[in-house]
Amino acid sequence: MRRLRRRYLALKAEGRRFLDPDDLMHTVWSAVYQLFGEHGASQTGLVLVDSDGKSGIFIIRCSHKALSLVWAAVASITEINGKRIAVRVVGVSGTLKGLRRKLLRQEVNGGMSKKRDTIESMLRKWLRNARKLVVVGIGNELRRDDFVGVKIVRNVRENTSDRVMLIESETVPESFIDTITKFRPTHILIIDAGLLGLAPASVKFLESSEALGPITTTISTHALPLRLFCEYLQRAIDTKIALIIVQPRRTDFGEGLSREVREVSDTVEKTLQKILSAF
Repeated sequence: MRRLRRRYLALKAEGRRFLDPDDLMHTVWSAVYQLFGEHGASQTGLVLVDSDGKSGIFIIRCSHKALSLVWAAVASITEINGKRIAVRVVGVSGTLKGLRRKLLRQEVNGGMSKKRDTIESMLRKWLRNARKLVVVGIGNELRRDDFVGVKIVRNVRENTSDRVMLIESETVPESFIDTITKFRPTHILIIDAGLLGLAPASVKFLESSEALGPITTTISTHALPLRLFCEYLQRAIDTKIALIIVQPRRTDFGEGLSREVREVSDTVEKTLQKILSAF
């Protein structure tokens, strides 16, 4: 029996704060019928696989032979329920796993459609002229995605120089203030899960001015606000501070990262390991 070949498409809806998946699929189907008729629509095998109306990302599946038809139908959409909207294809793959990887790479490396610096380039720029670096991983192993900061730091311990100090602080980064100040780092990078109000597994890089701004008072999932921790360190030593914050999907009681956060964690680990091995 021949295996049915499929294509997975990631769609980005822009122009609406929240879009119901059913409304999107109804509009896509209508566009396919209008452009290619009933026979063309019957060849698509069009199915909604996953959606995140808040971020505007939807994943659909179709027959590989109908890819060009579906793509054209999506490109023709200009409104949904009478309201103006733009729907773009931001990723295509032969497997759902492959598409998710593409989306995560795009998110970590600067977003799905915006021309902005990647996490790697922002880190390299921030570390320019750095002499000594401390990397602090914060997280609770019993709160699922909250553990992401510690996991990243734990997995980048190989091939680091004596100019780099790696700290797995878990939920008590304040306990390591004395250790950090004695090391006298010129730069401190903090990695943690945080409530950014973005799609799960989104990543944000915050430099010193933002790290000490109001945002770090509210994003932390821990008892001590990150802002207080950062402020104390800057008062104690002359150092630059930056944060890598990952939006968790789940922070309920239990062990193990969610699939999305685990995959983005792996990407951040590789990026950080690459930078630290040459530091």
